[in-house]
Amino acid sequence: MIKCRICFDYFPTFIESLTRYLQEHPHLKDDLRLAMEQLEGRGFIQREAVGMGVYKIRIPLRDQNIGARGGGRLLLFRHGEFGIPFLFYLKSEFKIAPEDLLRSRLTELRAQIDQQPPLPLSD
Repeated sequence: MIKCRICFDYFPTFIESLTRYLQEHPHLKDDLRLAMEQLEGRGFIQREAVGMGVYKIRIPLRDQNIGARGGGRLLLFRHGEFGIPFLFYLKSEFKIAPEDLLRSRLTELRAQIDQQPPLPLSD
């Protein structure tokens, strides 16, 4: 288990991409926030690792009574002590995120980290 701090609003492309889901799922931000609080409390689990520092978290959608298994998928990039969300999609859209979308978002996120890394946590 790897403890982390979630930087929910660090990556603007991620926040912008959520807006298309908010009309259909008005409680999505709350669902994501709850999942992120739980993740910060328990840390990353190895079975959630996808590779290249990426973790996939299942997100239940309360608006349609869809559990975590059939709901949304949140991809986070682990950078040191930080977990940075960079892609969200519905399982009904893709079973697995398209590789080209995953790579382009990850490349964009890494470029942002190179320009302005997240600030380290103070104890």
